Amino acid sequence: MERNNPHRTIFIALAGCCLCAVFIFVYWNVFLSLINAWLNVPAYSHGFLVPIVSLYIIWVYRNRLSLSDIKPNLFIGTAVLLVSGSLLVLGEASMINVVQQVSMLVAICGIVILLLGSRFMRVWAVPLLYLVLMLPVLDGLFRKVQLPFQLLSAKMAVAILQVFDIPVLLSGKYIELPTLTLEVARACSGIQYMVSIVALVIPLMFIFLKGSGSRILLMFFAFLIGVSVNWLRIVLIALWVYNGGEGLHGPGHILQGLFVSVFGFFTLFMIAWIIAKISGNQQDSIEEKRSKIIQGGLDKKVEKRMWLAWGMAISILVGASQIVNPSSIAPVKLKQEEYSLIPEKIGTWQSIREGTGETIFNLDPDLYLERTYLNRDNENVNVYIGYFERQEQGREVVHSNLQSLYDNSQKIRITLDSKQSIDVNKAILKKENKRYLVIYWYNINGRLTESNVAAKIISVIDSLVFRRANAALIGFSVPLESGVDENKAYVIMVDLIESLFPFIESTFSS
Repeated sequence: MERNNPHRTIFIALAGCCLCAVFIFVYWNVFLSLINAWLNVPAYSHGFLVPIVSLYIIWVYRNRLSLSDIKPNLFIGTAVLLVSGSLLVLGEASMINVVQQVSMLVAICGIVILLLGSRFMRVWAVPLLYLVLMLPVLDGLFRKVQLPFQLLSAKMAVAILQVFDIPVLLSGKYIELPTLTLEVARACSGIQYMVSIVALVIPLMFIFLKGSGSRILLMFFAFLIGVSVNWLRIVLIALWVYNGGEGLHGPGHILQGLFVSVFGFFTLFMIAWIIAKISGNQQDSIEEKRSKIIQGGLDKKVEKRMWLAWGMAISILVGASQIVNPSSIAPVKLKQEEYSLIPEKIGTWQSIREGTGETIFNLDPDLYLERTYLNRDNENVNVYIGYFERQEQGREVVHSNLQSLYDNSQKIRITLDSKQSIDVNKAILKKENKRYLVIYWYNINGRLTESNVAAKIISVIDSLVFRRANAALIGFSVPLESGVDENKAYVIMVDLIESLFPFIESTFSS
């Protein structure tokens, strides 16, 4: 074998810089979405440290890497990169950030396999899997398990308070004290800080511990602390309030979740140090030798495969970036000028004002209509129509801003005067101490659906196949004030829907 020469080293460095530049260009918006999550979601504030810790774990494995030969795996590497490109395209078309974020990690794995080989991937499996902890991928799971954790936290806090002879009663997630009733809210379930604790315990495992038994023990303590430290926080708040303390979370809000999590981190750090002292903290034995790379470089066959791998990696990333380019999707404008087809007076209904002032449908469409209609019996219904000429990240017809509405919705079928039936969503929504009866559905480029999933799927197909992403949300709401019967509100709302439906459909017809 011939030794590496300076020219080859320069070419490899330039190819690496080119690949990094292409990768950053393709996933730039993904980086921005991650940074936004780390800055604005307390449960993922640890995200800034995750890439640094991952690099540290790779450095810990440097001896193992020196024993691995570079053997580019063109078949598996290309397949993984193609999967990542498909996820990137799907994430952009569906406007789901987390799919694009997962695509980025899959792309990193594909590049490692393609350029370096499967052996390197096996060595880098732990640091690369660790990167998952910087992604906000567990929010859906959190929502499902928050209530059980809320109830468990309230139950354990009451049990501890009773040990101190504090007069306290438990009612579901409410803790009733003589002077105040505390609610263990979703933010107080403690589950959202579990990811942060796991993200911390993994680097502690590599810094202090070497044996697998010790690391498993530390992970057990991490989960235990992640749950129990929140019980301690609730107990301290209850004791503070019971003894006449002012301010629900103590002076300066010192009992807020983020502050108390610091106590959990410190406790975990001390446990890791103690386990390391007991276990002896011996290094794993790795044979000290150099690889073919350090001894003499690459043979010609491997070198050719490596250059082919570089080219394929860059080509796949560039190709994916061209497909997901938002500028290739043209906006679809309404043929009619705004909502001119929708009458302000029809039958017994008369529009009494533009802009209802309600914030039930908190979206950012290109065009929107907000009206309040009044009938002869002085019964009013609020109407909202939001139209997106082109859906984009953060501006889409199915949005997390409406999650509380989605959670309380159920599918129903309305039969119109023309005997035509439409499927819609019906919900009772609580907002700002008010209750509303809400009916809404989607119009995705002329196709009606009440399903959030169907709206997403249709939008994805339109985006990929027809290169358009227009959509509308149509909503009706009635405030359920004192004396307003829900069934009666439903009847008058359906009456207005029957009257306006043909005009709404004509507005969005092709």
